[in-house]
Amino acid sequence: TNNGTTVSKNPLLEEFTTAPCQFCPDGAVVVEAILVATPSVIAVGEHACFGTDAMTIPEASTYCAAFGSGAPTACVDRVLFPGETSVAHSRANGAWGNNAASQAGLGSSVDVSLAGTYNATTRQVNVDLTANFVDYAVPGDIRVTLFVVEDHVRGVGTGYNQVNAYNTVAGHPYFGAGNPIVNYDHRHVLRDVYPSTDAWGDGTVIPTAPALNTPYTKNHTFTLSNLWDADSVSLVGFVSNFDADVSKREVLNAFEIKLNNLVTSV
Repeated sequence: TNNGTTVSKNPLLEEFTTAPCQFCPDGAVVVEAILVATPSVIAVGEHACFGTDAMTIPEASTYCAAFGSGAPTACVDRVLFPGETSVAHSRANGAWGNNAASQAGLGSSVDVSLAGTYNATTRQVNVDLTANFVDYAVPGDIRVTLFVVEDHVRGVGTGYNQVNAYNTVAGHPYFGAGNPIVNYDHRHVLRDVYPSTDAWGDGTVIPTAPALNTPYTKNHTFTLSNLWDADSVSLVGFVSNFDADVSKREVLNAFEIKLNNLVTSV
């Protein structure tokens, strides 16, 4: 039973994509169109589900193994939608955009926020992920997770060059871009996950039955890799359910902030 109180919902769209995936350039086009149509959506590119590439991390492979097989596919708030056979589903018939817009309109019982500091000299990040429930949640294993995401990743070689099935498809945005596309712009790349000990989040922060209007905070302190462009890094925090059934690991709400929008210490 709940009171019907909600805050705005930011749907988390996790797209499975890899450089060897020939149809993934179209997945990228679809994602960018969704971000324009529904600005509250938070997009993350997880490099798994069709081989691997230079941007693959173990957590991405873990999510792929749980939610689906194949790319480009995407999870929208990790919900198993009616008519779909897996949480990670095809973009066919506008499914990603339709499901993201539907989730955005639902509202959420929990407000998620991120605040902290970034030291541009030492590259140390200190961030608090806070969850505050404005209405009662379904009791259970509720977890908090922090993603480190880098946008506009480019690299040299087969680990970055994007195989492109649309090189000869007239009218497609990647028509004539080459196959593979050298110096391809990989968007919203998942770089790291905290806690580093569990891809599914920290279950020690929020109690089984969280109280109303009570902030639950998890601090993360880490050093940003020198290989990543700090100006292109953002942090994504989210609250999700965890269950042995992978179709019941829904993301309740998420929040994204550019690293440079944290209070920067010198």
